Amino acid sequence: MVKFLRFLAESFEMTAEDKDEIAEALIYMINSNDPPSKLIEYLQSGFEFPTFEFVQQLTAHIMEVYNNTRQWALKGYKPTELRKEKEKHLKSMPVHPFSQPQGASNVIDFSTRQKVGRNDPCPCGSGKKYKKCCGK
Repeated sequence: MVKFLRFLAESFEMTAEDKDEIAEALIYMINSNDPPSKLIEYLQSGFEFPTFEFVQQLTAHIMEVYNNTRQWALKGYKPTELRKEKEKHLKSMPVHPFSQPQGASNVIDFSTRQKVGRNDPCPCGSGKKYKKCCGK
């Protein structure tokens, strides 16, 4: 938020009270689950944006503030904290995701046309017995 307010102060003439008011309003809007476009509309009501490049920089700063503000809807977490937590659980894709090593599975070869017994491994590859899986 400090970085964002510094960016605004460099572009517009503002007092410390103005900065505090803007910060409070933005935090309230973020916690009210308003989208970033509403935050830009709020700022546009008080400031005149000089160029499109300025709006792009402003949007980047707002997204930084939005992603690093603790939110009520997220039970006090920041969106960046939740993203990092989810990334811990993600696994990288294997080089050949659909190929299986030969002999590693318990799937019955259908080319042999053998009848599946109740206590044989299920041909779907779940690892369960046929009677507990697809045989129901």
